[in-house]
Amino acid sequence: FSASGNVAGYNLGAYATWFADAKDHSGLYVDSWYQYGLYNNSVDNGDVGSTDYDSTASAVSVETGYRYDIGLENLNTVSLTPQAQV
Repeated sequence: FSASGNVAGYNLGAYATWFADAKDHSGLYVDSWYQYGLYNNSVDNGDVGSTDYDSTASAVSVETGYRYDIGLENLNTVSLTPQAQV
């Protein structure tokens, strides 16, 4: 038994980041994104037949954290950023 398939589709996404301190990006931040996909699918398994169908997919993520600047090293800022993401 064997089958072959084909998928053609499009994805669209949006991304956004907010910083409490927009100047140097320290402190609280929230980062988020959303993606949506629309697909046309086909499967052909020879003697049994073929089928065409549409499918969609979506995904969302939100991350928040807090950047702590803890010092300078060679003129670069060293920071610690605990974060959580869903």
